[in-house]
Order: sequence, then structure tokens, then C-alpha cells
Amino acid sequence: MPLTNQSLPTVPDGLHVDDLTLDPSGLLLLARTTAAQAFCLHCGHTSSRVHSRYWRTLLDLP
Repeated sequence: MPLTNQSLPTVPDGLHVDDLTLDPSGLLLLARTTAAQAFCLHCGHTSSRVHSRYWRTLLDLP
């Protein structure tokens, strides 16, 4: 069932939220992209292979 509470953060298109955890230190969203391919930020070529995994924060969004 989709979450509809207006106080929850909006999830950008192209992301799927796998887990949502609220604790005293803040809100943790475990999410992944739904895109089959992505552009390399360095060379601009597309790839469907996962090159790395790392933590992002909301401040990383454009």
C-alpha cells in the first residue's frame, strides 16, 4: 500500500524505496534506482553494469 502522509518526504521518480526507518537520529530510506542504464558522470557513456554502491544523502540530489 503506498504511503500518502503529506509529512513524509517525496521520493524522486526513478527510485524505489525498499525500507524506511525512523529513529532518534533521523529518517533512513533504503532505495535503489529503477533505471536499466545510467550515464557515467566522468565519460558520459551509458552502462547497464553496476560499477559501485555507496551511501547517498538528500544533499546529493540536484
